[in-house]
Amino acid sequence: ISAQEIDTNGDGRVDQWEKFSRGRMTERAIDRDMNGRRDAFFKYSGDSLVEESHDHNDDGKPDLIKSYRDRLLVKMQEDRTKNGQIDAWTNFDVRDDRELPIRIERDTNGSGKVDIIETFDISSGEPVISKREEDKDGDGVPDIISMYKRGKLYKREITNPDLVDL
Repeated sequence: ISAQEIDTNGDGRVDQWEKFSRGRMTERAIDRDMNGRRDAFFKYSGDSLVEESHDHNDDGKPDLIKSYRDRLLVKMQEDRTKNGQIDAWTNFDVRDDRELPIRIERDTNGSGKVDIIETFDISSGEPVISKREEDKDGDGVPDIISMYKRGKLYKREITNPDLVDL
């Protein structure tokens, strides 16, 4: 078998599409809300899921993309504003079989460029913010760097006071 289409609810319309190679599933698409459009997509390598993406607002573009390595989540990309553009990227690491965020990058102003980067310490088994960098003028260089100890702000560096309300 190289591909199959399935009608899981018996309404006469396909709502699952699967592709195979050498007897193993390589791709799967699902119409979760039964509106005739595929909105969840899964890619496999060997016997493991390597990527999944979801289109929650039926605009034909993924709002959420998750990437896996060795069956563990390593990266997530999101369109938080639902405008068709990915605007948040999260990297994960594993502690005690738990996938914990270690770095989040965001485009908060819709410029297409990362303007906030947050770094987390996960040595306690929980993500605790350790650093936040903000690029207020869009030049790719942080204008505000906030440092944290055990999640509490202890130091803030501001390179250009004109860019910040003090």
